[in-house]
Amino acid sequence: MTKATTQCGITFCTSRTIAISSPRLWSGTTLQDAEREYIFLTVRESGGVIAGAHGAAAKLGMKRTTLQSRMQELGIARGEYEA
Repeated sequence: MTKATTQCGITFCTSRTIAISSPRLWSGTTLQDAEREYIFLTVRESGGVIAGAHGAAAKLGMKRTTLQSRMQELGIARGEYEA
């Protein structure tokens, strides 16, 4: 069975299916930009917590270290989501 998470108009499923319903994300946005925005908002909603049962990594369905690597690759710094 697939688990779906919907946040900010984007639905992520464990089957790797992504549905974007926000018109803002469709116009002139790359997939990398959409991924950055989704990760950023998820970390912010988690209060800046990356690890743990209620952390952003768990909400995104990935390991803490994978999330930290993606954040580094996408240029998401601690000061941005804790502001």
